[in-house]
Amino acid sequence: MLDGIEADGLIRRLQELRESGDAFVLPLPQGTRPTDTSVMTANLGDFRRLTQMLGRRLYLSADRHEWDRYLDDLSTIVWLGDVAQGRGMMIQQLVNIAIQSRAQRHVCGDLVAGRLPPDVLDELAAIIAAAPEPVFADVLPAERILLTAFLDEMHLEIGRPDPEATEGLLGFASFFAEEGEDVMEIEDIDLDSLPSLSEIEALIDALWPEVERLAMRPLSARWRDREAYEAVGQEWPKTAGLAAMFIGGLSKADGSVQQFSLSRDGLLAMLAIERFRRDEDRLPTGLGELVPEYLQRVTPDPLGAGEPLVYRTDGSDLGYTLYSVAFDGQDDGGVVGENGFRGLHKPVEGIDFVFTRPVD
Repeated sequence: MLDGIEADGLIRRLQELRESGDAFVLPLPQGTRPTDTSVMTANLGDFRRLTQMLGRRLYLSADRHEWDRYLDDLSTIVWLGDVAQGRGMMIQQLVNIAIQSRAQRHVCGDLVAGRLPPDVLDELAAIIAAAPEPVFADVLPAERILLTAFLDEMHLEIGRPDPEATEGLLGFASFFAEEGEDVMEIEDIDLDSLPSLSEIEALIDALWPEVERLAMRPLSARWRDREAYEAVGQEWPKTAGLAAMFIGGLSKADGSVQQFSLSRDGLLAMLAIERFRRDEDRLPTGLGELVPEYLQRVTPDPLGAGEPLVYRTDGSDLGYTLYSVAFDGQDDGGVVGENGFRGLHKPVEGIDFVFTRPVD
């Protein structure tokens, strides 16, 4: 099937678009409002499907030792992530992260399995390093515009809440409610008591600088205070509806950016270690020995106390282990759970986030 898609010219057309260097962002149809997200979501769905297709081709290319095709498809996946991020909105950034994470998982898995030949490591490192790293604070201006547009549609011309829109919002909120959580019904609300549009906009103006401050902190500070956005959100009246839900969801989106950054740092470090081993016929004594020829700099582990990722040589298949101390901030010796990525979730203690172990 994948060979048939290639024969139809789809892969070649993607390559041509990527290599042209032209700006490629699918335009919104004329007359589309900022809140008409269905068109945008459909386009992003196309990107995800293309990424899945290219990901399967990566597996086939590795099996067949077709490394030129492997590198080309990897470049196209990373490019698709960059395209998806084109409009600078949060949903596009999250799709970009999902796309690039797929590429990273492929490369990391093949590194761990020892499938990648030494002569492709430099190009792999260049492809991953050249991909723009998402910056969460960059999406906030667009998100504020989108939030304002949504709020405008939630209110009547006189600035009072629209009953139908309010009921729809309550239904949306109930869908995400935790089991046993009290869910507000439209009959329980005195619409006249709800804040007006101008009052909600004034609240946004007052609290937005704090949202921006939180988003612009260093990665390590944001890891250490994952509830900070929720704390700001608690200052919003429950009846502010969409605005309160929006602020509460920022921490999850920022968490995705943080996880991606950590995974990227680990993969680039692994590629640097393997390139060093290829050239020197030995493993480095420490990550510092990789700078600057193989690694631009040694980044601190954002989950630690300023130390770099943990690297040690050992008797494992790779001859070394590389890991983050994970969310408990403690070096547990490279212990992993059922899935190495679970070390990124706050409730998990006693395990590390290990890059040099296969990830489910």
